[in-house]
Amino acid sequence: MLHEVFKKFKKIITVEDGVLQGGFGSAVLEFMSEHHYNADVKRLGIPDKFIEHGTLKELHHLCGFDADGIAEAVRRW
Repeated sequence: MLHEVFKKFKKIITVEDGVLQGGFGSAVLEFMSEHHYNADVKRLGIPDKFIEHGTLKELHHLCGFDADGIAEAVRRW
């Protein structure tokens, strides 16, 4: 499936409910490198820093990967 994605799109956003380092987005970047694809990849997820306590909804918003955060990332990009 990733072969199809990289052949069709030049801008790709990954979203994960976990830490960015070593996560899904990192695996996508590794795949891209191994197969010599060239694309802009934006990863959304939990950054490598201290995150305050809160509900899942609050934390997703804080980390920028709730629906509004994803839409804003697309607009800014």
